Amino acid sequence: MISRAVVGFAFGAIACAAIACAPPANAPIPPARKPALAIVDDDYARALADARAAHRPIVAVSGAAWCDPCREMRAVVLEDPRLAAHARDFTWLSIDVERDENAAFVARFASEALPVVWVIDTATEDPAIAWRGSASVRMVEQLAQIGADAIRGRDPGGDPEAALWRGLRADASGERDRALAEYRLATDKGAGATRALAVTAAVALLSDRDRSACADLAAREAPALPADLAAPVVAAGIECEARAPLVDLARKLVSDSSALAGDRSALWARIVATDARDAVAADARAWLAFLDAESAKAPSSRARASLDGARLAAHLALGEPDRAVAALARTERDLPRDYAAPAHLARAFAAAKRWDDALRAIDRALALAYGPHRVALLARKVDVQVGGGDAHAALRTLEEALTLARSLPLSGGYARLRATLEIRRAEWRVR
Repeated sequence: MISRAVVGFAFGAIACAAIACAPPANAPIPPARKPALAIVDDDYARALADARAAHRPIVAVSGAAWCDPCREMRAVVLEDPRLAAHARDFTWLSIDVERDENAAFVARFASEALPVVWVIDTATEDPAIAWRGSASVRMVEQLAQIGADAIRGRDPGGDPEAALWRGLRADASGERDRALAEYRLATDKGAGATRALAVTAAVALLSDRDRSACADLAAREAPALPADLAAPVVAAGIECEARAPLVDLARKLVSDSSALAGDRSALWARIVATDARDAVAADARAWLAFLDAESAKAPSSRARASLDGARLAAHLALGEPDRAVAALARTERDLPRDYAAPAHLARAFAAAKRWDDALRAIDRALALAYGPHRVALLARKVDVQVGGGDAHAALRTLEEALTLARSLPLSGGYARLRATLEIRRAEWRVR
């Protein structure tokens, strides 16, 4: 789905072989730019108090530390200087949904999609709108204005605009059927930005409901969308059904810099996944060339780190996991409290069958991790221990993972992981 909660890859045109063009692992990061906004991190109560004192709504972006698109939203989009013009119009909040201290926010603003952009009415603490998936700076500006108008009770100006508004409000409250009906109305009768946003939101909803309809809508509408919306629509459409026109459009969009780097990377991930075997190497190296270029101009270590999952995926597609290690190790050095980098390293080492290195990396990740993602990391540790030939340790880790999973109110992908672990444990008994 467009949320890209599990994806976040891309690449660009082949300028040279990725290995020759890759920057040294210790290449300098450009000086960090001054943040455009005063962003409140992981403190909804503080943001609410600030917003109420200033009589303004909250724009909140919810995500998780393992989610590369979420990292891009925080480190790239919310840090973009173009948002400075809106610094006083809203209180800006970033929420990691897996931290214990954010449980009250998550209970009130629940969504299995990541990231999500919320506009919150601080008088009622109700969501005015919700946007499932990442958003460019231009889209954040549009969504913030739609949410502000909804809170102030302004007439959205016509049937298509009103339908989009109602759809985003229904999406915020979890009324997905109603939201989809409103998005379809706005798509059928709307034009310009209204129609573009409605199409994008509709494809996001259809991606986990009706894959054929998702691909139909994406193929029909994406060619007319601006690149920052077309990119996630095409990526979702290909994931629903890998149709040639969508793949062809993906190849055109990867070079359009008006789309987020993560969205363009997601397009390249889809292209590689649909490639014939003899085309994978060339496209994966093009992906890496794109990632090298984007990493070189990243405004901060955190912005660069949002591309780490994509880099690892491209190297895995090439069958060269060891070549991802230098960049991932650099991220671990730059962000020593971030569990994502050692978790990525564990995957790279495991793919290279460097089991001792993989075990050390996953233990470093577990020492930093929190919340339900610890279950996923423990499951990965089981695989590492099995790969390294230590079945007794793997069984102990599997029991630990299940004990933790059974103690948590898991949903979505985490609930499916728990079920998989239960099956694995049952099968282990009969060995």
